Amino acid sequence: MFKKFFNDNAQSYSVENYNININKFMVTRLNTIKNLVLEYFSKNKNIKIIDLGCGSGEIALTLAQNGYSGIAIDYSNEMIKIAEKKLSNYNWKTLVENTENTSLDNKSVDLIIASGLIEYYPNDEILFEEINRVLKPNGFLIINVTNKIGYTSILNYFTHPLKKNFLYKFIRKKLFNFKYDTINYLTRKHSIKKFKKILKENQFEIISDRYIGFTLLPAPFSTIFNKFTKNIDKKLEILSRTKFKILGASYIVLCKKN
Repeated sequence: MFKKFFNDNAQSYSVENYNININKFMVTRLNTIKNLVLEYFSKNKNIKIIDLGCGSGEIALTLAQNGYSGIAIDYSNEMIKIAEKKLSNYNWKTLVENTENTSLDNKSVDLIIASGLIEYYPNDEILFEEINRVLKPNGFLIINVTNKIGYTSILNYFTHPLKKNFLYKFIRKKLFNFKYDTINYLTRKHSIKKFKKILKENQFEIISDRYIGFTLLPAPFSTIFNKFTKNIDKKLEILSRTKFKILGASYIVLCKKN
């Protein structure tokens, strides 16, 4: 369903989504995942890492620059072309494969990263089946979901139709020079309480978790007006350390397979 969209938007995805001056959320997510890896796996950089749904390779590249190696997998061949170029000087392999049905051997992976991926599936079990197949006993998983009660997540139900509006797209492209399109499908959101239960049902123990994605304005306005609000938005991430963290747009968790 989404392959054509990501193939068509691969270049703009890479350029715009990981630019702090355009999309603070994606950069925050990237840095949070990087920091989790550095915090918990700094003494063992020989672990085998899989970046499932790697997109254009930003997470894999960041880990590669910090001395880690692994495999980046995505079903978009155009995304993989970009990722392959970024990773060409590092000990990383790239594969064009469906993330729910990879060619990886059973129980062969130390750490799986699945960022911005599970919400594109109709249910969680599809992806967890593959994760459980390839992850080693006592292996680790870093995964994030969109928070159902997050501030911007709640408003997505109302703002998503605006993103598909012709006038909005025209203004976004002509006045703000954004090329990355809007996906027509509203991706799934998770109750964090229920997602924790799903992790437990799949024999995962939570080691560390974070809420991220605090902005002054809801999406898509947070992106359009990022130039004016980015400094405030950066400071708002401090809410992740308060009782208001449950309103973060995204929940990122590092867990261990029991």
